[in-house]
Amino acid sequence: MEDQINGRPPMQWTRIRIPVVAKGVLFEAMPHFKPKSKPNCPPALGFYIEDDAGQVYTGYLRGVNEKDLRLDFTFKLIIRGVSTTVLRDGTIQIFLEERVIKGDRICVQFTDQHKRDNNRLVGQFNRYLVFVGKAHPDKRLMIEEGDFVIGNVQWVTGNHQFIDLIPQRKVTEDVYNRRRGQIFRANGD
Repeated sequence: MEDQINGRPPMQWTRIRIPVVAKGVLFEAMPHFKPKSKPNCPPALGFYIEDDAGQVYTGYLRGVNEKDLRLDFTFKLIIRGVSTTVLRDGTIQIFLEERVIKGDRICVQFTDQHKRDNNRLVGQFNRYLVFVGKAHPDKRLMIEEGDFVIGNVQWVTGNHQFIDLIPQRKVTEDVYNRRRGQIFRANGD
């Protein structure tokens, strides 16, 4: 049956319980299933989440590193949106993103000058705004607008909107395209 996952209907899975499902909520969980890949869509992992009111949601996490496309891995997640779409199994669709933590390594293209600080540049990583200083004399590294950079996360704001990055090295556009949106964990996970 198409609506079954590993021989069981989706609603029989043990659900992840969180008090409320809303944009910006943080939680950790292991995925329940790998949905079938759609054309022109990156592979994903699926999670069943239930709030204290008993409403069940299906969350999809896209843009996961290939090595992490497994069901035995605990992800640090943030809810980035709640849809009004009711899926075939009666759950409501939500949009998940892996959250970035201090020490993680990410790849960013810096596309804009900071509005208030001429010595800083701004880029985007998933739905985070990323800031970096232009000059890093200890690494003899000068970052300019348009550069592609791999760096370590120095801090992330509590609301998971902003990141400050310590650049490690510049990379080519090809490397950036292969690593775009991927998080390389500080602890090797």
